Amino acid sequence: MANSVTLFSIIFSCFLLRQLVCTNSQNVIKGGYWFKNSGLALNNIDSTLFTHLFCAFADLNPQSNQLIISPENQDSFSQFTSTVQRKNPPVKTFLSIAGGSANKTAYGIMARQPNSRKSFIDSSIRLARQLGFHGLDLDWESPLSATDMTNIGTIDKHIFFKRIICISFIYIHHEIQSVRNKVNYVKDRGLLGYFAWHVAGDQNWVLSRTASQTWGVSF
Repeated sequence: MANSVTLFSIIFSCFLLRQLVCTNSQNVIKGGYWFKNSGLALNNIDSTLFTHLFCAFADLNPQSNQLIISPENQDSFSQFTSTVQRKNPPVKTFLSIAGGSANKTAYGIMARQPNSRKSFIDSSIRLARQLGFHGLDLDWESPLSATDMTNIGTIDKHIFFKRIICISFIYIHHEIQSVRNKVNYVKDRGLLGYFAWHVAGDQNWVLSRTASQTWGVSF
């Protein structure tokens, strides 16, 4: 686990089941991704350092075009929201879909037709609600064509309430000043926040604490 920012990009992140985005009093996104095999136990997440936490990843069943959770992730995903809210009751949780290892071709095929898109959208909303998440995050990385990009927009309009312009960065090794620089960049340009891949990469929560303090809001 480590402490630095080596990937830095402005991204458009799509949140929510048609309802909240920034409901916390600070009106800022302080987000982080977690996945089960990251080496960090779910109950060891310091959720007090975040306003939004992303649980990664739900999968697409290419036969049914419905969102599913793999058997090995069932328990942790179903407990995610209740667990992180023990330390920080206001924190919002999101079920993250796809990810870098997802089958890009399967997502492209699903998104082409209205019926298959509807099956995906309906099942995504239903599953997120069943598992107690506050919203959804579609992490469809590197679409294969311009058509895929168009279809992503179609899905966004049906599932997500609002696009949030944030900064994304990755924890790699110890460079606290780099984190400060990135968060100050966000603030100076009037963006709405930041989130990191992934929280297990933050040794002793040094970077997450630095990012939160640099923003100027204490929890």
